[in-house]
Amino acid sequence: MILFGYESEKMTLELLEDGTLIFKSGERKAVQSIGRHCLMRVRSIVDEHWEKLQRCGREINAGTDPAEENCFIFMDFRIVDWDLTRWYVEEDRKKHPEYYKNTVKVELTENYVRGVFDEICSVLEEEEKQFRYMQTLIKI
Repeated sequence: MILFGYESEKMTLELLEDGTLIFKSGERKAVQSIGRHCLMRVRSIVDEHWEKLQRCGREINAGTDPAEENCFIFMDFRIVDWDLTRWYVEEDRKKHPEYYKNTVKVELTENYVRGVFDEICSVLEEEEKQFRYMQTLIKI
């Protein structure tokens, strides 16, 4: 099962339940194992947001022309979004009130999914930094 992931035309990132992290981009593919502590943190974040993520639905679209398909994966549950714009809801409300009225729910949903995604990515980035630091210590 994919605990966490992201797919687009350009790249794929999958964190499997066993801690295997797979990154594919074009012809490149990298596979590594992440530490148990990192895996537990990611699992905890997904568990914390699981019910709300499911309520987001499988597709998020504000009626805009479909651009590149972006698929966020949480415990094999896929949420497809065609617009990775980070919304500034208050700013939109003031500048474009009619548009805001029609899209606020979608904007909030996109921001939420993107926020959970970003939270997990920062855990993985921290793990990568620790891994590189440990490699430098081993070389000494």
